[in-house]
Amino acid sequence: MKKVFTIMLAFFLFINLICNLPINTTKVRADSITDPDTGLIFETSTGQITGYDGDGGDLIIPSSINGFTVQSIDDWAFNSCSSLTSIAIPEGVTSIGAYCFTSCDSLKSVDIPESIINIGNNAFTACVSLTDIVLPSNLKEIQDGVFNSCSALANVTLPDGLLSIDSFAFMNCTSLKKIDIPNSVTSIGDWAFGGCTLLDNISISNKITSINEYVFSGCEALTSVALPKSVISIKFGAFNNCTLLSSITLLSSVQSIADDAFNNCSILTIRCEADTYAKTYAESKSIPYILIDLTPPIITIGAFDGNTLTIGPITVTATTNEGTLNFYSHSFTQNGSFDFIATDAANNSKVVTVTITNIVMLGDVDNSGTITSIDALKTLQAASGKLTLNAREAFAADVTRNGVINSSDALLILQFSTGKITKFN
Repeated sequence: MKKVFTIMLAFFLFINLICNLPINTTKVRADSITDPDTGLIFETSTGQITGYDGDGGDLIIPSSINGFTVQSIDDWAFNSCSSLTSIAIPEGVTSIGAYCFTSCDSLKSVDIPESIINIGNNAFTACVSLTDIVLPSNLKEIQDGVFNSCSALANVTLPDGLLSIDSFAFMNCTSLKKIDIPNSVTSIGDWAFGGCTLLDNISISNKITSINEYVFSGCEALTSVALPKSVISIKFGAFNNCTLLSSITLLSSVQSIADDAFNNCSILTIRCEADTYAKTYAESKSIPYILIDLTPPIITIGAFDGNTLTIGPITVTATTNEGTLNFYSHSFTQNGSFDFIATDAANNSKVVTVTITNIVMLGDVDNSGTITSIDALKTLQAASGKLTLNAREAFAADVTRNGVINSSDALLILQFSTGKITKFN
């Protein structure tokens, strides 16, 4: 009896397992049609492509089928279509379903429109011939495993505005050498770039707070990493088996590092600041470290009058406590801004911008940047008491510099505007 019960239980578990496996089935509904030109199976009530029965090759999805707009591509729709070599998705389609193109092993290129706002998990998993991908600007999330095991994928363009890269997203993309993660990204999931064996250049968003588990595990070509100041924690196995990683910069913001975060990184040296958690961690794990100076130099601006109206020039001076300055003085002949830049021996830099707004061009009463007959007219009206000028306008109108606005000022301005004189005496 016990043996019969065991056999029945095993049978039940087997049936349950089979019933819960994801199966690639073409959904045939009452309103489904097959487009004879493309082989696309299309559901007219939802505007959704649910399957494909075409010849493969280069496929251009039309924007409408039988007068119905194509709006989305269903889960599994093109799964394992090994004859498909390229696909162009029309503008207006908003969603690519989960496992949609999984194991389309001849698929070399995909044209994804800007209208796409959702790409389901594992949508392009194991598309081993796919070489380039440009993701649309409206996409906010790269879901789990979307490009997992796309072994030929070498060029990826991520959109500004992307918020998250989920677990396994680019795992085992063994041709990927470089990735620029936009500063909009706030999270990167476990194993997101694990096994990217050629990845040697990463730029990490300055909004990332955690380097999660195995994110860069097995990135064997990675030699150096500089984590942004936003990073607080580095999780278990984050850089596991990065065998060529020789340098990582950890800033004072880092407060937690897992014991095996750098397992099998045998040539690693940690670059860190004095009296930080990173330094303590390096010492506790017997990892070599180099203390770095990240304190920028101090620029001191000399006294100058930036309030009293003047015809200029105004000379501004600057000094620094260390390193060198791009300029030690600058003379303003007109209003504007100037950057003093100091750089120290550790290549830290500091920028101080000085802005001048109190230089007045004589004769330019209306502050237009040029001297015209309008300026002469305003000066004459002021001289005759018909117009009241503000302090800046009055300073510009008094071209004779005698403290009084009169018709002589108006005449000189008019002569200047017509080219009869080139300067005010």
